[in-house]
Amino acid sequence: MSNNSDNTSIDLELESLLAPIESNSAGKPGFEDLFNEKQPASRQTNEKVSMLEDITKERFKGILDFECQPREYFNNPNYYKFLLTGMGDISEKLHKTIQSYLKAQDPKDKTVYRTRLIPLYWEMIRKQVEILSDDSEMPRRLLIRFGALLPNVISAEQRLMLSKIIFQNNTEEPIHYVDEWLLHVGRGDISQLATDEEFTYKKKSKDISAIKAQLNKVRGEKDSHIAVIRNYEIRQQSVEKSMMMKAQVISRHERSKQYTGVKEPYNQPQRASLGEILSFVKELQNLDKEIKSRYDSLRHNGEKLKNLEQQAQSAGIATSIDPKIATKEVESIRQMAKMSVGRQGNHMPMLMKQFFFSNIKVIATRENIIDLMTQFEGIDPGVFRRTFRQKTSRIIPHTIILPCFGDMGICWEPFEKTNKATSRGRIGIPMFPKDLKKAILTALGDLRWQVAKEKAQHYWMQEGLTGHYYEWFESRKLRGDVRLKFIQDYILWMTKESEGVQKLDKDVRGIFWRDMPFPQQTKETLRKRGYVYNELYKKDKNREMSDGY
Repeated sequence: MSNNSDNTSIDLELESLLAPIESNSAGKPGFEDLFNEKQPASRQTNEKVSMLEDITKERFKGILDFECQPREYFNNPNYYKFLLTGMGDISEKLHKTIQSYLKAQDPKDKTVYRTRLIPLYWEMIRKQVEILSDDSEMPRRLLIRFGALLPNVISAEQRLMLSKIIFQNNTEEPIHYVDEWLLHVGRGDISQLATDEEFTYKKKSKDISAIKAQLNKVRGEKDSHIAVIRNYEIRQQSVEKSMMMKAQVISRHERSKQYTGVKEPYNQPQRASLGEILSFVKELQNLDKEIKSRYDSLRHNGEKLKNLEQQAQSAGIATSIDPKIATKEVESIRQMAKMSVGRQGNHMPMLMKQFFFSNIKVIATRENIIDLMTQFEGIDPGVFRRTFRQKTSRIIPHTIILPCFGDMGICWEPFEKTNKATSRGRIGIPMFPKDLKKAILTALGDLRWQVAKEKAQHYWMQEGLTGHYYEWFESRKLRGDVRLKFIQDYILWMTKESEGVQKLDKDVRGIFWRDMPFPQQTKETLRKRGYVYNELYKKDKNREMSDGY
């Protein structure tokens, strides 16, 4: 009797979980009215160009709003039914597996059903992505973005929290939720994530393929021209400032003490300043020629880019989404999620209440990520700086927010192989980590390592940041992955050493101090915190004096 009673209660609970959520929005705007937040096509295009191509920003904009008014995302009574409708046999298989998983009481049975559920879930995601568009209904976007397949297995408090996450990208930064990323890749705005095997698909026509290739090339040239001009302008400002200081020196004339009414001739320092001004003038003239030449190239590039964009618009490239490319990208996203979760982590892909907190501050929203990246860049100013052919640019990597319960952020690639100068790298950050700061820092540490390794190329074990660290790793006869050890030390460097708490090996601290330095103000503060940092500070000064820094 008791067993039958228990089974009956389980069935009733399961039925309530799988049943549609009752709508309490009588008399309120309809679901479609609330969520078809389309903007004019021209404005959308401009925002994408600004976000995806602009590498001229020197800092993040401060985040003013971390959440919005709650939206009625989950008040659609047919949410779950909508997602399964029209998806073929996979819908029935997935539904039955979810039923079995939720009903199972034995941990071993639960593990078996969860193992079956994972590939079925990702197959469902691929099916949804095949028909994904900017105008897709909100349940499809929420499933791909958050992993919200069955709202009933998420608590009311958690549903409210998710409904407060700002949906649109108002930050103009390349931080993407997965649905946004797949749309960009499907349209050809962004190249696919690099894989070990190169997959190619037939395009609608050879002309469209050629236009896309030319667009990417010309946009890369534009970024390169802007980066070079910016570097020239920085030097120009420095020379102008120095020249003005020398001009002030020569403009100070002392009255003659011997003869009334006349001034002394230029003294020796003033004559030297005149010579320096002449050299400054020559340098400014050369800089002006270089800047003018780059501006001419930039104008020519702009005309070429405008023509190509018009051709792309006529061919429908700007709006058409290639479902084959987008669905193939799902596999790369799945691999990123696996890496983020790790072998021993929770690989359940479906959002469930017992696996994440209902506090928006600990969730990897776009706004939270930018806020923390701003803090971390203040500690490690070079984290987003890349030098190529003696030109340094600040390049924020494409950041993909992964709907998974991972603990580690990852760097998929430091930059595109075809454009080392200005292309953005790709990093992934789990949306529901145990520690958001650590998740972001692991991604940035990984990015730091891979950029330095690619810069040193074949000599990565001897030169630069990776070379110095690898030599220390080998000298200590440590085992394991040197990259993972570096990331662990990077987290300590950013969270402990930056506050004056000594947690690193002495030699590692010296490597990071020189090859990955704190801002000067932080160094000034740390030197007062203890003997160790003061000695490192003195070494800095000695290197500056010997011109060997």
